[in-house]
Formats: sequence, structure tokens, C-alpha cells
Amino acid sequence: DGSYVYQDGIHITGGQYGRIIGPDIVSGDDSIGIGQHSMPIRDVAVIGGNLRSTHAQNIRGFIGYDYATNYIERIGIYNVTGSGGSSNAILQMGTESTNVTRPFKDWVIDGLLAVSKQSGTNPVAFDAGLIVRNTDGFVIKNATVPFSIEPNLLLLDADNVTVENCRFGGTAWTTYNQTVRVERAERFRFLNNSIANTNEFTAYGLYLVGSGNSQIIGNSFNTWFTCIGLAGSNRFPVIKRNYLTAY
Repeated sequence: DGSYVYQDGIHITGGQYGRIIGPDIVSGDDSIGIGQHSMPIRDVAVIGGNLRSTHAQNIRGFIGYDYATNYIERIGIYNVTGSGGSSNAILQMGTESTNVTRPFKDWVIDGLLAVSKQSGTNPVAFDAGLIVRNTDGFVIKNATVPFSIEPNLLLLDADNVTVENCRFGGTAWTTYNQTVRVERAERFRFLNNSIANTNEFTAYGLYLVGSGNSQIIGNSFNTWFTCIGLAGSNRFPVIKRNYLTAY
């Protein structure tokens, strides 16, 4: 009813060896928040469960500029289902602007399902599926993001990222018009994923900007406009064994 719009479900601000097993959370703000304050956080796992947020993120990792040297590292998220309103993301981590530090280290997400609320030509779904920023060491595999208004995966200022065996279903025609956008990343690996855009609103499958040593291998693209777009100075990209269909 809106009375809990600013309330988190679980918020971890410091500590080590935390386990959240089988949560069933409805929240107005973040369902699970990890970070924000002056304590480092290490070795935390979220295993199974359902997360629903009406006005924020299902899972949020964040840190203030004053604490950018306090790492949030070795975080595992396994077999979680997330859904929400029309102004959130299933996962959001990092600061809003470019940050030269990489406080988020060695996260693993395995078996993630974003439940879309798309309905005909009037979609109601996540603003973005996954927003990953300011990381060094990030693996996401076996994830499904069937629809989002902004990119299914938005990756900014992140190094050593692997995206493998995921399914991305496309976006609405908004800011980026890109299912997956990767910008200022080093050693990005995009392996054996499926991008099958379900409507004509998504112009690009994968849009790679100003990144180095990227590997785009073994993926299937089925897009309305461009399967793979390159912009800026991409250094030493490897693009091979992909199946491309652009309508």
C-alpha cells in the first residue's frame, strides 16, 4: 500500500560469512542490500528464494565514495528469482558515475531468474535487468532476463567479467535500445549466451564501447537491427563462432 516504500528487506552493512537461505521478501526499497557504510563485507551467500521490490532493487550492492577502499568481496547469489515494479532492477551494484576504484570484487551469480511483467505493447518490467559497475571479478551464468525497459545487462567500469550461458530477451525502445551494453571494461568474456529479442524495439544485441581484450564467442543473436555493435576504441576484441540473425 506504499507505507513501506523506503524499507529494505535485509541490509548487510558489514561482516563476514553471512548466509541468507530461502528468503521470501516483499519490500518497498531494496529486498537485499549489501554495503553502504564503513565496514568491509566478505564471504556472503544468498541461496534460493524469491525477492520482490516495489520501488527499488531486488539485490543492491553499493558503497559511498568515502568508503571506496572498503571491499565488498566474495559474494555469491544462487538460484534466486526476482520481480518488481516499474522503476527498479533485479541487481544493481556500484556508483552512478565513473569510479576508478573497484570496491566490488569476486561476485558470482548463478541461476538467476528475472520475472518480467511484460504485457503486449504496454510493458511493465524492470527499468534494467542487471546493472554492474565498479567491479573486478564478476561471473554471471545460467541467468534469464526475458525483458526490461533499459538494457537487460548494463556493464560499466568493470574488469574481469564473465557472462556465460545466459538468456536475454530484449528491451523497450528507450535510452540505449541495447539488450547488453558494455562500456569501459577490461577482459570481458561473453560466452555461449542467447540474445533473442522478442520485439522490434531493441536495435542492438550487444553494444561494446571503449573496452579491451573482450571475447565474444559462441553466442546466438536474433535481433531486430544490429547483432553486435562496436563503438569507441575497442582494443583487441575476439569475435568468433557466433550465430547472427538480424531482421
